[in-house]
Amino acid sequence: MAVASATNDTFKVEVLEWAKNIVPKTRGDVMRAHTNHMGMAAGWVSFFLVHNFYWDASQVLYPPSTYFYARLYNLGLDASPLSADALMVARLHLLAAVICWAIGHFFPWDKLNLEKVTLGKALVAQIHFMALVATAWGLHLSMYGLRGADGLPTGAVPISFDPFAPITISNVAGNHIAFGAFWFLGGVFHYFKGFNVGKFKHLNNDWEAVLSVSAQVLGFHFATVAGFMVYWQDPVVGFGFMQQYSLSQFAAPEIREIASTNPGYMLKQVIFGHFMFGTLFWIGGVFHGAHYLFRATKDPQIAEDLKNYKMLQRCFDHDFQKKILALVMFGAFSTIFISYGIATHNTIADLHANAKTGLFSQMAYIDIKPFIHDAIFGSHGTVSDFIAAHAIAGGIHFTMVPVWRMVFFSKVSPWTTKVGMKAKRDAEFPCLGPAYGGTCSISLVDQFYLAIFFSLQIIAPAWFWLDGCWMGSFVATSSDVYKAALAAYQADPTTYSLHTISVMSNEGYFSYIISQTVRMFKYYDGHMIQALLGAHFIWAYSFSMLFQYRGSRDEGAMVLKWAHEQVGLGAIGKVYNRALTLKEGKAFGTLIFYKMTIVAMWTLMMV
Repeated sequence: MAVASATNDTFKVEVLEWAKNIVPKTRGDVMRAHTNHMGMAAGWVSFFLVHNFYWDASQVLYPPSTYFYARLYNLGLDASPLSADALMVARLHLLAAVICWAIGHFFPWDKLNLEKVTLGKALVAQIHFMALVATAWGLHLSMYGLRGADGLPTGAVPISFDPFAPITISNVAGNHIAFGAFWFLGGVFHYFKGFNVGKFKHLNNDWEAVLSVSAQVLGFHFATVAGFMVYWQDPVVGFGFMQQYSLSQFAAPEIREIASTNPGYMLKQVIFGHFMFGTLFWIGGVFHGAHYLFRATKDPQIAEDLKNYKMLQRCFDHDFQKKILALVMFGAFSTIFISYGIATHNTIADLHANAKTGLFSQMAYIDIKPFIHDAIFGSHGTVSDFIAAHAIAGGIHFTMVPVWRMVFFSKVSPWTTKVGMKAKRDAEFPCLGPAYGGTCSISLVDQFYLAIFFSLQIIAPAWFWLDGCWMGSFVATSSDVYKAALAAYQADPTTYSLHTISVMSNEGYFSYIISQTVRMFKYYDGHMIQALLGAHFIWAYSFSMLFQYRGSRDEGAMVLKWAHEQVGLGAIGKVYNRALTLKEGKAFGTLIFYKMTIVAMWTLMMV
């Protein structure tokens, strides 16, 4: 008992220290962190321009190096690997990194009077910075231009403002200048009447709350960019240079080979990157917001600031929680059943298309079109688009379950028991199913990882659909519905399909995955497959076993104990691996999960 008590006391101190250190103590610390992060970003750009992840130094193949070299191509510079222009840009970014790091580490931030810098004033500075960037980019486009589709620099272009006209360099320049003026006026407005009153006043007192809002806003912007690139009349929307670069003489032979048979290959990398980072910023922002609300139970000042905040009150309103989570779960299961139910039906119809007798011989192919989207955007979608939209919606709803639980249960979860707070283990909040909390022995940090894990249900169908997979069936299809859709798509891809950067294939959901896996062996000679499988094993092992005080670990221990008692497995029933500490678990789990997710999806993109 004494050992267990000492362990709990150590864990309590560790959690409190982590909660205290996760938020900067002063606003000078915030400025120092921002400056150092800017230097880190500049340093990474310099690194990727000089040290790309390819075994042949004369080629540039792997992202994100390809993106930076594609931008050099877009600016009319020499985009050859390690060219004079590339080295010049790398040196400038390295110099910027050194300057930012020096300022971040040695500038006396603590001597500045930053306590009077309210959220409203900080917002004004950020808005005016965005106005400066937009205006500068618009002026650059108008005075110097970019590299055109013919591979030659365009030079100076006239300024034209028309947000609804076809996308040209002139329109992009004019729109950026106009948006710069809009943001500047917005900054002036917020200087005199900003977020310093009412419900936003409490944000002035805590920077983790600001971090939560900022991260979710970034997630929204990333998702908006990805959405425009997919749904706009011209999906390149300023990123067409990626595809132009991939077909130019500057790109590696492997990139030219893939891009010649996979239209939009490089552009899809940009869309996928924005989509993934948007998801991560959204979940990370919610996590910090939930942790901020958790700290309100330990900080009287935060509790006073939030006493009239409805979200904090709802964290203790179990009836409201049950209603919201039940509604979210209904949305998740209904959309998933609709999408994969139709796909299953069509798969059976495909497999028995030529049968003359039997139970499924007369089964008709379901062909439901996304009529709402067609009515709004004037497109002509297919059942593949309908299923993809509902599969993505189902993934979003499933991801919202741990996201909501992060906020709702951050005050009363068993994790808080370790720091002396009441847990939901009594009749006050019974655990009777998903809508009632599901497995109660899950912490706030675990909900974060669970949300990241569930987000794959969003990313996977979105990527498969974007890459041209026929989502209307699980197998390679030859149905009349697919043939009609393919003929119409080939006749006019810009108005028929919801996306125009991929060739519509006859590979169904499962057959697409199989064909992509086979192609991996062709391109990587098995080495990438071995690395991928090994990395996923490490990922699964760390996610399931190595986190201290987490529900699934306890459940796994109970399974081993039961097996030992039932069949006498001897030493197996006594296995208890060393658990990582809270800090180790967060760092190790985040690295493994993000790295393996990105490697897996990038491998699919390369084939």
